[in-house]
Amino acid sequence: MATKPNAPIIHLPSGPIQPLHLKNNLIHARGIPYAHAPRFSPPRPIAPWTTPLDCTARAPICPQLPSRLSSVMGPATPPCWSGCMAGPERGIVCVSVTYRLGVFGYLGVEGIAPANLGLMDQRAALRWVQEEGNVGVFGGDRGNVTVVGQSAGADSIVCLMGVEGEGVDGLFRRAVLVSPPLREVGERGREGTAGLLARRAEGLFGKDPREMSVEELLEVQRRLLVEPVRNQVMLFAPAMGVEPLPEGEGEFERRVAEAMRRVDVLVGWTESDGRPFARMMGPASLLGLPVVGAWLEALGTWFVTQSYFKWPSQRFHRRVLEVGGRSTSYEFAWKAKGNSLGACHCIDVPFVLGTWEGWKNAPMLAGEDSEEEIARLGSMVKDLWAGFAKGGELGSEHITLGVSLEASSHTPVTYFQINFQINFQINFQINFQINFRTGCQCQSCASHLMVECYPERADVENTNRWDGACLKRGSSER
Repeated sequence: MATKPNAPIIHLPSGPIQPLHLKNNLIHARGIPYAHAPRFSPPRPIAPWTTPLDCTARAPICPQLPSRLSSVMGPATPPCWSGCMAGPERGIVCVSVTYRLGVFGYLGVEGIAPANLGLMDQRAALRWVQEEGNVGVFGGDRGNVTVVGQSAGADSIVCLMGVEGEGVDGLFRRAVLVSPPLREVGERGREGTAGLLARRAEGLFGKDPREMSVEELLEVQRRLLVEPVRNQVMLFAPAMGVEPLPEGEGEFERRVAEAMRRVDVLVGWTESDGRPFARMMGPASLLGLPVVGAWLEALGTWFVTQSYFKWPSQRFHRRVLEVGGRSTSYEFAWKAKGNSLGACHCIDVPFVLGTWEGWKNAPMLAGEDSEEEIARLGSMVKDLWAGFAKGGELGSEHITLGVSLEASSHTPVTYFQINFQINFQINFQINFQINFRTGCQCQSCASHLMVECYPERADVENTNRWDGACLKRGSSER
């Protein structure tokens, strides 16, 4: 979009910023620092500044490997992640956050790196939102924050509900959990996956990791993913028993249950969430066989969808209701016409983020009328999420998002569990994809925010004080 000249200066508690003033009267402030840290160190408060900070360009993102979901999403370039999930046009002030991923954010190294730096970054960003004078200057309401997470990002939000320490309660009021792979949360402790990962990594470092290049560290990450220490969906993820998460799954679940009473939840899955992973995880020699290969892939899709996404999401939803909280579950069932990928993992993202120009080459969207369908159903989904973020009653316990929105007064219940093991090799990582954008530089990390709003109530230097009502929504992105 074109920009207007002479965009107004906005004053934050830490210092003045120069935002981007888009042609459609949208204020877009990119790269606002909320924390800083040397490599492998916890985030620290950013030093104040006095000269207006240029916030018109994209902030740096955390170095990471190519996505293993490109088989369904395509290249997923920056236009795919533009905008926000509900949109300023619906009265939402959007805040996107960068944070550390992979070996930079979730690999614990004794005496060098804590295991949960990425989670600490997210907590620091939410604390920035709660500081007086930050989102408020954009018209946001820090008492009405909704966080949105997709896949590992949704898992991350659940972990934030269980963090301990001063000032962690009340960081957000609502949560949208999009395809959270919650099955393994309790297994990722110091004595579990995190410890195994750390010991394996120590044998791969050729020198002190603080002195290694980004490329060398990413190669370590690649080798850890190719030969995983455990058959798990996520290796690089928040670890139990490591700050800021409590020791023991029982204490974590107690804290999450406390948060469930005050945090409204919208949690869901896609009809075939496991579809992209069935081929990654399955026996390659058999998947290529006629008939048998297609059968195994279908079975793998069903198994991963149910055991990693649908069943855990249903349990989470029921638990919120049991403790007296408010929750609505949903299933996203739309699929591109004639597309064998079906309603796969990430199929819902283009309906709430980015533009058709950015997503048009995604294999999962190949099909007749996909552009028109995304525009039509996407508007419904955004209206639904915006209404939820504003505290509206969704009016049902379960919603099916297909050709249209279908609501019901009960949650679909799975009446059986199949107890067997499928010999699938899990060697992939689901990258974080909330609208918390990723942020890490080579030797130090300057974590950034991107704020997007209409200027009805932004306080600016040029004597204007616009009036109006906006809400704030935090989230994350791959």
